[in-house]
Amino acid sequence: MRGDRRERHINIQWEKKECLFVIGVIIQLICLGFAGSLFLQPKQSFSFPYEKLEGKNTIIIENFKGQNGYYLDNSMDYEDASISSPSMRLPKGTYQVSINYITETDGQTYSVTGENSNFDISAGKTSVALKAGNREEIFTLWVKSPIDGFHIKLDFGGHGYLFVTNIAIQETNAWKRINFFMLFLLFMAFDIIYILVCKGFFLRLSVDNKKILLGLIMISLFSSYPILSYYLYKGHDLQFHLLRIQGICDGILAGEFPVKIQPNWMGGYGYGVSVLYGDIFLYLPALLVLIGFQLQTAYKIFLVLVNILTCISSYYCFTKIFKSNKIGILASMLYALAPYRLSNLYIRSAVGEYTAILFLPLIFYGLYRIFTEEEKECQKGVFAAVIGFSGLIQCHILSCEIVGFLTLVFCLILWKKVIVRKRFLSLLQVVIYVTIINLWFLVPFVDYMSESFRVTQASEGTIQGAGLFINQLLSFFPIGHGYGFGVRERIDRVDIMPLSIGSALLLGGGLFLYYCVDRKKEKIEEFQLSKLCLIVSAVLVWMTTIWFPWDRLQEINSVFKVLIQKLQFPWRLLGAVILLLVVVCCGFVKLLSKESKERAEKVFYLLGLLSIISSGWLMSSIVNENDVAYFPDESRLDTYFIVQGEYIPTGTNVMEMMNKELIFSENIGVVEYNKSYNNVWVYCINNTVEDGKLEIPLLYYKGYIAYDERTGERLQVFAGTNNRVSVTIPAGFDSSIHVEFSEPWYWRVAEIISVVFLAGILFIYIIKRKQEKITAGTIYPKGAASLS
Repeated sequence: MRGDRRERHINIQWEKKECLFVIGVIIQLICLGFAGSLFLQPKQSFSFPYEKLEGKNTIIIENFKGQNGYYLDNSMDYEDASISSPSMRLPKGTYQVSINYITETDGQTYSVTGENSNFDISAGKTSVALKAGNREEIFTLWVKSPIDGFHIKLDFGGHGYLFVTNIAIQETNAWKRINFFMLFLLFMAFDIIYILVCKGFFLRLSVDNKKILLGLIMISLFSSYPILSYYLYKGHDLQFHLLRIQGICDGILAGEFPVKIQPNWMGGYGYGVSVLYGDIFLYLPALLVLIGFQLQTAYKIFLVLVNILTCISSYYCFTKIFKSNKIGILASMLYALAPYRLSNLYIRSAVGEYTAILFLPLIFYGLYRIFTEEEKECQKGVFAAVIGFSGLIQCHILSCEIVGFLTLVFCLILWKKVIVRKRFLSLLQVVIYVTIINLWFLVPFVDYMSESFRVTQASEGTIQGAGLFINQLLSFFPIGHGYGFGVRERIDRVDIMPLSIGSALLLGGGLFLYYCVDRKKEKIEEFQLSKLCLIVSAVLVWMTTIWFPWDRLQEINSVFKVLIQKLQFPWRLLGAVILLLVVVCCGFVKLLSKESKERAEKVFYLLGLLSIISSGWLMSSIVNENDVAYFPDESRLDTYFIVQGEYIPTGTNVMEMMNKELIFSENIGVVEYNKSYNNVWVYCINNTVEDGKLEIPLLYYKGYIAYDERTGERLQVFAGTNNRVSVTIPAGFDSSIHVEFSEPWYWRVAEIISVVFLAGILFIYIIKRKQEKITAGTIYPKGAASLS
C-alpha cells in the first residue's frame, strides 16, 4: 500500500511538472509568434539622388561617365568642400547604407554623424576611406534609438576628383532576426534547465562535480576576457580569417554549398581558399553573420566557444587518462592558459591553429587507449582519435601533418605494441574512418594540390633563421604583442612575439626531471608515460630553435624542401610541446599523489597559481598595449589581404586584379553584363566567322563552367590573361552566357559517401548505446522514481 501511495504521489508530481512545462511552451510560442510578426512590418527606405544631396563648394555635372551628380576636384576651393545627405531623423533599426561614387585616387572619406548619435553609430564611421576604383561603398548601421540630425558627409582628400551620384539607406530585418534568434535560444535554454531540474540532475550533482563545472566555466571565461570589449585586437591574420567567414556567407548567398570558391576576395575575383583550407567550423560564425550579427561579434562568439570546448576536451581526456577529476582540472588550466595558445588567440589570430589545439587532447587520449588497454579493449580509443584527426583536417591541415608525423614517431617507438593484431587493426580503423569521413574535403583538396598554385610550389628561402632562442622559450612572463622575426631582423627589433613554453609547464617539466633521478619508479605506468612525453617534447623544443638543422635537411631533395618550407616557422611545433608537457605535469602530480597527497596538492596549487599569474600577465599586456580594430561588417575589410597568397594560381599578378572590367576581343560586342558574387551573365554577340574571347573578372579555378542560357550548350572555359576566367565565344554567337562555379561530379560523390558513412556510424552508435542502457536497466518508465 505504501509503495502504491508513493508511486501515485510521484505520478501526480510528474503530471504537474508536465502541465507547467506545456503552459510554458505555449507562452514561449506566443512570444515567438509576436517576434515573428515584426517581419510583416514594411521596411523603411530613404533615397537621396544627386538632386537631394547637399554640396558645399561643389558643382553639379551631368553625363559624367554616363551619370549625373555632385563633382569636385583639386582645381576647386576644396579645403571646406563636402557632399552630404540632408539631415533627417533616422528611426531605430538596422540599415544598409550604399554610397554611389566615382574616384580614381585614394584619400576621399566619408563620416556618419547625428545630433544624439551613440557610439554604435560613430565608432568606426569617422573619416572612413573610400576605395579608389570602386563604384559603391556599402556598410551597415545599428541604430538603437532614433537619431535626430542624421546625415552622411563625404570629404575630398585634395587629390584627383570625387563624383557622387546617390546615397541610399535601406532598413534590413537583421535586428528582427537577431531578436527572434536570441529569444529562441533563451527559451530553449530555459526548457533544458527545467527538464534537468525535474529529473533531479542538479540535486544528484555532487559537490565535487559542481566545483569542477564552476572551475571549467572560470577557466573558459578567464581565457576569453581580452575580447570582452567593444573591439577586436589587431591579430596578424585577423582580417584573413574574417574574410574567410564573410566569404562563406557570400558563397551561401551565391547558392553554393558547401562553399568552395569564396566570391568576396580581391575585389570580387574570388578565392579558392575553402578547397585548400578546411573551414567547416567557420560555418557557425558565418551563420551568425547571415542571421544579422556583426562580423566581429560572430567571431568573438566563435572564439569563446573554442575556449570552452578546449577546456572541456582537455579536462575530459586527461581525467580519463589519469583517472582523477582534480588532475583533469589542472590539465585544463595548464593547456587552455598556455602562452603559445593565448598568442595564437589574440596576437596571431591564427584561427586554424588555435582551433586545431582543441583536438590534440582527443588524439592523444585515443592513441593512449589504443596502446595501453588490453588487447580486447583497445578499440575504445578509436572514436576519440577519429574525432581528433577529423577536426585537424577540417581546421588546419598543417597541424594534421605535424601530428601525423608525431603519431608515426610514437608508433615506431612503441613498435612492439603496434604489431599486436588488435592494436594494429584499431590504428588501421582510425585511418580508414578518418579518410572516409573527410573524403568530401580530401578529394577536392588532392584535386587542387595537383594543380599549379603557390602553395604547391617550392620557393626560395629557408626557415631555420626563424627559429627561437632559448631565452624566448624560457620567458616566465612574456609580453602580449610583437611579431615573429628571423635572426637578421631581430637585431633592430624589440617587439618580438611571445613564444614561451610557459612558466607552469617549465616548472612542472623541471620538477619531473628532478624526480626522474630515482630510477626505481620506472615500472609505474604514469612514470613511463611522462618520461616518454618529456623526451619527445625536449626533441621538439630543439626543433623549434635556430640550432636545429632545418636548412641542411631542406637541401636533401625537392620533397623535403617543399614540406619544410610549408612549415614556415619552426615554432609551430610548440602546440605539440604544450600538450606533451601538460601530460608530464599531470603524470608527475599523479605519481606524487601515490606517495604523498600533501606534496601532490602543493605541486597542484603551485602549477595552477603559476599558470594563472603568467597567463594573466600576458593577457593584461594584450589588453593594455595592443592596437584595436573594429570590423562590424565586410566594408572595413581589405579583400586583398591574402597573406602570402598561397592559394592563388601561379603566374597571377594580384595588382592587375584591381581591374574589374570585362576584357573581350575586337570581334565581340557586349550588350549587357551582370555580376552577382561569382555568378556572371553576359549578353554578347559575335557576328564574325572567327571565334572570340571573353575575359571575366573572376580568378580561374577548376570547376568554372559557362553555357548558353538559351540552348544550354557548354562553352569552353580556360585561364586567360592573368588567370582570368575566359570563355571562347563561337562565331555567329548571339545569346546570353552564364558563368558559374560547379563542382565536378566526383566531388559530389565524395560528399555523398562521407555523409552516408558518418550517418551510418552515428546510427550504429546510438543503437548500441540504447541497447547498453536497456541491458543495464537504466531506462525507466514514465513516472518512475528516477524522475522525482
